[in-house]
Amino acid sequence: MPASPSVGRSTRLRPAGERFDGKTMIWTERIRSWGWLELGWQRPLMVGAVLRLIATLSGVGYLFADDYSSVMEPAYAWLDDPSAPFPWGIRSEFFPRLFSWCLMMANGLGISDPARMLQWAYGLLGLWSLLAIVGTFRLTERFFDARAATLAAWLMAAYPLMPRISTRALLEVACIPPLVWGLAFIARRAPPRSSGFWGALIGGMLIGIAAMFRFQVGLVYVGAFAVVAWQAVVAVRSAAAERSAAVRRVVGMFLGGVVAAGLQAIVDTLSYGWPFASLYTYIKFNVERSTELYGRTGGFYTYALFFVLLALPPAAIAFARPYWRAAKRAPLASSAVLVFLVALSFVPH
Repeated sequence: MPASPSVGRSTRLRPAGERFDGKTMIWTERIRSWGWLELGWQRPLMVGAVLRLIATLSGVGYLFADDYSSVMEPAYAWLDDPSAPFPWGIRSEFFPRLFSWCLMMANGLGISDPARMLQWAYGLLGLWSLLAIVGTFRLTERFFDARAATLAAWLMAAYPLMPRISTRALLEVACIPPLVWGLAFIARRAPPRSSGFWGALIGGMLIGIAAMFRFQVGLVYVGAFAVVAWQAVVAVRSAAAERSAAVRRVVGMFLGGVVAAGLQAIVDTLSYGWPFASLYTYIKFNVERSTELYGRTGGFYTYALFFVLLALPPAAIAFARPYWRAAKRAPLASSAVLVFLVALSFVPH
């Protein structure tokens, strides 16, 4: 006896446009027909832009105390007096000055209301953050496949809070675009008859510029440079062309870091009268603060212990193996993150 149409019907994913009962189409196939599941960075970029526009227009207040006191307040003060002193000697004036220029641009366009001026600056930060979506795709694609890269781009575009924090004056978020693009340039496969020197040079410079936003990011440069240098050591026994290319990548990344350091030296000289003044003060402050707080916060192991406690749930333990496989496939990124976490463990928070 033949089965009725509703019994035994296949639940396979049908081609886009095929309907059930002549009326409804399965939602996943409808989404697929719109193209949202296609691989690539274009769709995440478009959705990320819309979400950032909404975040820009939905509020004008600061998000945390840091973005107000270390960025917004001095940037607004420079509108009246560009020579006003920067109150945070332990940080670079690089990002606060950029934010002040955004406010000046709004003022030059005839926007005089402080709230609207801030929204203008937030909108520019949102545009800036869109570079991180494409950069994240390119970086992930270097080590994995287009599917993983597309997922990473979607996370950067629409992960909860990302649109909001991407449109606020946060040093930690503003540094992401040059950081991911720097790692992507270093990790990219050099074309034939190319040593990868220029990719490493641009990558080192971009990571260094990211560190100008937030000095801790310089630790990522240290970790990434260690991987590139180790690859050059391993290539000693390789063919002459491969060995030469590995050495050129080391030199290129080193010179890129030197260029970024020179830019920071110029910023500090203009701000404080001598090069690397803010970097020196920043390191000195954290060393003294670490010594002072260790008695109350515990040693460096407390930071590692905190991550171990987070990993106790069964789900986190189940993810340990894929995380380890991913770390081995992407040594450039994983080593940079490892150095970042270990070094920060010595600074109590």
